[in-house]
Amino acid sequence: MDRIARLVVTALVLFWIVALARTCGLLGAPSTPAGNTPTPEVTATLRPTHTPRPTLTATPVMEIHVVQAGESLWSISQQYGITVEDLIMANDLIDPSRLRVGDELRIPPTKP
Repeated sequence: MDRIARLVVTALVLFWIVALARTCGLLGAPSTPAGNTPTPEVTATLRPTHTPRPTLTATPVMEIHVVQAGESLWSISQQYGITVEDLIMANDLIDPSRLRVGDELRIPPTKP
């Protein structure tokens, strides 16, 4: 690289470093030219505030049910106190008539 190109790159890098340092608060504002009055800075006093602690709540866990011989979506939904529609939606069942022994069904938590 020739000398002029190196000087231009160096100047750009220094400009970028100074801008970054000002953004991060590492340098003050640029000095003002003679005769200009700087704009006063506004400062805020931080006061501690009360932040309530989050309350812990139990996260509902989805159970797994293995389909047994003679069971249907209706009988399984009754066993867990949920609707057939909830059972279908929790398992993305497109054709509920294809339920087979050994299928694992996700049982959604009951609504309060």
